[in-house]
Amino acid sequence: MAKIFSGLTLLAALAAIFFGFQSKELVGKLQVAAQREHDDRLATVEKLKKTEKELAATKDELTAAKDELTKTKDLLTKAEADAKKAIADLADANMKKDAAEAQYATVKKSFDDLKGLLGDKEPAQILATITEMETAKKDLTAKVAALENEVATGKIAIEELTKQKKVTEEKIASKEKVIDRYQKNIMQKGLRGHVLAVNSGWGFCVLSIGDRQGAAANKIMIVARNGQSIGKVKIINVETSQSVADIIPSSFVRGTYVEPGDEVIFTGEDKVREEPAPAGTNAPAASTTPSGVTELPRH
Repeated sequence: MAKIFSGLTLLAALAAIFFGFQSKELVGKLQVAAQREHDDRLATVEKLKKTEKELAATKDELTAAKDELTKTKDLLTKAEADAKKAIADLADANMKKDAAEAQYATVKKSFDDLKGLLGDKEPAQILATITEMETAKKDLTAKVAALENEVATGKIAIEELTKQKKVTEEKIASKEKVIDRYQKNIMQKGLRGHVLAVNSGWGFCVLSIGDRQGAAANKIMIVARNGQSIGKVKIINVETSQSVADIIPSSFVRGTYVEPGDEVIFTGEDKVREEPAPAGTNAPAASTTPSGVTELPRH
């Protein structure tokens, strides 16, 4: 009896030692997990700060582009005003030229008529008058040519400024589109990607789409395999070309789980339906036909 009691005492001691080691190991794992979660949160905060800086830089670029557009519009308005003035000056010069030519023709005709009837006038006086009119005509012709060249130059400047205005407006529209997507957290319906990695212990996966592809946080994506919906994930963190998404266990059929290589599709859904999918069937995705077959968005 004493031997049995001693044996039981020894077994109890061994069990206590075993569970002590197990508890110590569990505490160590929990400490590592807590430290990892703390580091992840710090990294997320840094990424958020970086995103805010990039957004501020984009807004500064937009302001600069708007200032540039205002200057371009002012230059265009001035060029148009100069062109109008040059056109008006050209019309006036043409009128003066036509008047001079008409006067010259009249004087020349008078000279021809008076060739045999000079009277008291000397031929030299009439020739001097004709010479003066010819000189005036040449001056006006040169002025018209200069004004025509100025008008042509003004038209070229207007075309160039119009092109600059279009480029600036397109730049502004592009910047405003980027800012609008950040502010409204917009994600294009039909965006597709793939699962790159899965951490089943922490319940998240890494997706192949990021900010560059148009991914946005807090968006629900359908997980598909072989063309069929098998569950859902929710994007929680967006990087440049990748995203981290929480796995929604209640959306998966028992015995099915997300795997690397699975396709992910955004159907426009923002809220999670927590009810579990019926056993033995795939969770519904974008829509379900009357026959019960799940239809995913097409490419």
